[in-house]
Amino acid sequence: MRGRRVRLAVAMPVNALTHLALTVRTGLLPVPAAGSGRRGPVLGRQEPSRDALESRHKGTTMSDAGSVRLEIEGDVGLIVVNNPPVNALGQPVRAGIDAALEQALAEDAVAVIALYCEGRTFLAGADIREFGKPPVPPGLPDVCNRIEASRKPVIAVLHGTPLGGGLEVALACHARVAVPGTQVGLPEVTLGILPGAGGTQRTPRLVGIAKALDMIVTGRRVPVQEALDIGLIDRIEPGAPRDIAVAMGALVIAGALATRAT
Repeated sequence: MRGRRVRLAVAMPVNALTHLALTVRTGLLPVPAAGSGRRGPVLGRQEPSRDALESRHKGTTMSDAGSVRLEIEGDVGLIVVNNPPVNALGQPVRAGIDAALEQALAEDAVAVIALYCEGRTFLAGADIREFGKPPVPPGLPDVCNRIEASRKPVIAVLHGTPLGGGLEVALACHARVAVPGTQVGLPEVTLGILPGAGGTQRTPRLVGIAKALDMIVTGRRVPVQEALDIGLIDRIEPGAPRDIAVAMGALVIAGALATRAT
């Protein structure tokens, strides 16, 4: 921060700030292997198998695990979440995203993966029905780490209010595109906790420590234009999330949308 001091607007316990500083400094997340983040088109991809070629017609549904399904649209694998009312990240959704990602990686026809949600918002955070209960795998940090380590680029298409764990999933992706009106944030501090699935590491890597601290210790919602200005997202695109997902996947393949591990 070039010698500047950051004055925090919200008081936090010293031990919480110490934890935050340590996670930002040391990065408690596993470091992705070299080449796990991609820029531009995927190089060295094997030719699709005959079965894969036959499955590439428009809108092919490859799997449907209730609240999460994988579809193939040309070279783009679409991970679609539909868990009303707010696409909360309960265990079935976490497991569904994990399984859909694994299948998309195994599909030779898929060059790039796009994650979007149906309904009124992208993943809006944790499922409050799981609060106070023993954790059930896969945990959200594990899901985020597998997304980031994907050998194929993963794009997140955001709309509505991707907050908390929902934003952390987006941060683990290799590019983030949002529709106008989207608001993002890490509101965990309002519950007396800190982001637990990579938010304290990936946010400062994208926007710098000062802006990340502001988001984390205030819990405020960041409007979409500000998110673009500070580097939290890569583009603002009008349209339906599915259409944007397909279009952005094509841009990645063409080398017109850069992707990288956070």
